Amino acid sequence: MSLPKSWAAALDCYPYEPADEPHRGLVFHDEAWHWAMSRIHGHRYPVEHPELADPSPEYRALT
Repeated sequence: MSLPKSWAAALDCYPYEPADEPHRGLVFHDEAWHWAMSRIHGHRYPVEHPELADPSPEYRALT
C-alpha cells in the first residue's frame, strides 16, 4: 500500500479528533452490541445465545 493510501485508510478507521474534543482518544475495544447483549442476557450470552454472539447485518449497517 502506498503512503498516501495508508494515510487515507488510517483516517477512515481513526478519524482526526481536535485537541479540544472532550473524549479525544477514547477507544472501546468491545462493541456496544456486546455490552447491550451482556446487560440483557447476562455475561454468558455467547454460550447460552450463540446466535447473538455477532451483531446482525442490519446492526452493522448502522455503524
